[in-house]
Amino acid sequence: MRHRRHRNGPTGPHRAVALCLPQVVAFDLAAPAEVFSSNAARRQGRPLYEFSVCAPGPGSVISTTGFEIGRCAGLEALERAETVVVPAYGTVLEPPPDPVLDGLRRAARARARP
Repeated sequence: MRHRRHRNGPTGPHRAVALCLPQVVAFDLAAPAEVFSSNAARRQGRPLYEFSVCAPGPGSVISTTGFEIGRCAGLEALERAETVVVPAYGTVLEPPPDPVLDGLRRAARARARP
């Protein structure tokens, strides 16, 4: 797969998006959130990454530990992503809904890094 170039120059930071499915595992979301949002991930005071979360529908998702992940964008956020992270979720042994799979496929066609 061909990858988009890292956009850490004047065109803006690299876009990383975490896809939060229902019953997202908080620890698995926290690690990429820390990496992509860290103050260490800066060059000349500018962030290297723009990190956001999305869900099957805009709004919020409840984690396996019971707290809410709020302000999630919808699946359209995957199309703008350059890196997509899918944290573990409570029903990981079941396939995600078709709209989620379609969103991931569109992101891959747009050359997002898995």
